[in-house]
Amino acid sequence: TTMAKLIAAHYGIPHVALDETRHTYLKETDYDSDYADELKSKDFEAVIAYWENYNPHVVRRTVESNSKGIFDFGAIHSVYSDSAKLNIIGELLNDFDDVIFLLPSPDKQQSLEFLIERGREPGMSEQDQAMWRRIIGRFISDGSNYHLSTRLIFTSGKTPDEVSEEIINAK
Repeated sequence: TTMAKLIAAHYGIPHVALDETRHTYLKETDYDSDYADELKSKDFEAVIAYWENYNPHVVRRTVESNSKGIFDFGAIHSVYSDSAKLNIIGELLNDFDDVIFLLPSPDKQQSLEFLIERGREPGMSEQDQAMWRRIIGRFISDGSNYHLSTRLIFTSGKTPDEVSEEIINAK
């Protein structure tokens, strides 16, 4: 999100975060927010699987509704266990010049540890920490992000300004 905001500001175009647009477009579907909240309170991995059913619609509508911008997917909108859904997203992204996947390090284990630490909440139970490790591990190791992206950029040891400059200057 930080990089997307910096790049959008550089080009003078909107920053479009799917985490923000999703709720608008979910209302166009049979998405059940009460059910999702119930899942979220019991099993965050289950709610991620539920969201996956609706993410292609959210991505499609967000792209259709924004003629230009820097689109900020976040992890939830870019990992798919269903290849048909992944292909839908891939087709939507074909028209984009640059789709960037950011990771802290080329070493997946280092990236995992960094992202787990960054997302760890104080007082998190061991069970929740294990679940967080599985979720982040899936986002890092799943082939979806690699399939959808045109470039992989590593952020470790760089400031957000340095990473955004690297992205901008490579174009």
